[in-house]
Amino acid sequence: MRYLLLSCSDDKSAPPLTRAEMDALIQEHMRFSEKLRAAGKAALEWAKQVPLRDGRFIEVRPIWKM
Repeated sequence: MRYLLLSCSDDKSAPPLTRAEMDALIQEHMRFSEKLRAAGKAALEWAKQVPLRDGRFIEVRPIWKM
């Protein structure tokens, strides 16, 4: 079964990022995504490693074929 990791946030409750913070977060997510693709590991274990900041959370959902 394939899974989708959803990174969610409530932008009203989280403080805004500076440009440098946003750039660093994007780079961190790109590195994470590459490692995830290369490893092909279980979604739940990888969800624990997603780079997050306050007010953010991860959901893991199965992808159903239709």
